[in-house]
Amino acid sequence: MTAQAYCGLAAAFLFLIVSTSDPRVQFVDASAGAGITFKHENGASREKLMVETFGSGVAWLDYDNDGRLDLFFANGAGLAAGKASPGNVLYRNLGNGAFV
Repeated sequence: MTAQAYCGLAAAFLFLIVSTSDPRVQFVDASAGAGITFKHENGASREKLMVETFGSGVAWLDYDNDGRLDLFFANGAGLAAGKASPGNVLYRNLGNGAFV
């Protein structure tokens, strides 16, 4: 087999792989089914203050030492006077795909 034939065979193989694969990555939001109802508060206002541009945080940790990773969400807060902060949320992992 010639080098030209090998190149043709390789090109046909690559075309077959590329044309039959689905290039889109798909994500499924499973948070509600797992019991995670966290709502992020960024404190955005018309003033566009620097502190409003910083994100909150999320961490996996085993806070109750049961061998399962629990989920902690650090929330932001509104800066307006009298506006209550929604607070941070800690979800305990039940081990069956659900959190409370």
